[in-house]
Amino acid sequence: MKTRLKSGLIMAPLLVIVFLGGYFLVAGVFALTILALREYEDAFGARRPARWPLLASAIILYAGYLVPPLRAYITLPWVFIALVLCFLSMFAMEKRDLTQGFVTFVGVFYIVFLAFHIVLVDTYYATPIPITG
Repeated sequence: MKTRLKSGLIMAPLLVIVFLGGYFLVAGVFALTILALREYEDAFGARRPARWPLLASAIILYAGYLVPPLRAYITLPWVFIALVLCFLSMFAMEKRDLTQGFVTFVGVFYIVFLAFHIVLVDTYYATPIPITG
């Protein structure tokens, strides 16, 4: 019973953030993305991904979304920027190997890009659909 109560107390603020939507949801999903990236880094032990491409890609994507004129145009440039950041992280070959570069690349798209789709779904459903007659 205590476990269910603890889970409910943790999930209640998340449910409120989802219902509020908008900037509250962006901030909540960004915070969860940062926590997920931290867990992702710790999962690989010695072959952990480079931290700065993961954080930089998350910051660029969410900050670009917060600027209304960029909302419709942020995804494609972000993919290019994220790829460049991942490849730049592999230039220090004496510190990193190809496996760490691949883990960084997968982490950027698996965590940051897919978590960002929660925000995109909220934006899609918050936009009124014009009715033509």
